[in-house]
Amino acid sequence: MKTKILLAGLIHFIIALIYRHIVGLSITNGNWIDTWESMWQAIPLNQLSESPLTSIYYFHAQPPVFNTLLATLVKLAPNNPLGLLQTVYILLGVVMVMMSGVIIYHLISRQIVADILLFIITLHASLFIYEAYELQTHLTAFLVICVIFCLV
Repeated sequence: MKTKILLAGLIHFIIALIYRHIVGLSITNGNWIDTWESMWQAIPLNQLSESPLTSIYYFHAQPPVFNTLLATLVKLAPNNPLGLLQTVYILLGVVMVMMSGVIIYHLISRQIVADILLFIITLHASLFIYEAYELQTHLTAFLVICVIFCLV
């Protein structure tokens, strides 16, 4: 079981890298600053760069946890924080696949059914698409899977 879960995570990681670097499925697909400025949920880059702590709660509609993550990424990778965000999202996708495997094998007693479900989740297109999507949707899905994983 552990080997299958680790293998599923590795397969997901490799395919995500293929989608990103060979196919071109990327958050930015061009100029990352233009992409950033078009994101309604993100604080404008100049405010986030100059005063990250005071600007986190700039608008009520903007999620403060997500903007805290964005502020951290701006500090860690000022030349392309959205590229780093996609890398973080890919790693979260790998962890989601592995946590889903643990959940599946814990809840489903028939081995073949569990294997098929893990295979479907590993290759599910929505994970790859949301790893290349700059909204907080992927992060929210990760937190939901974490809660289910902890309950199991």
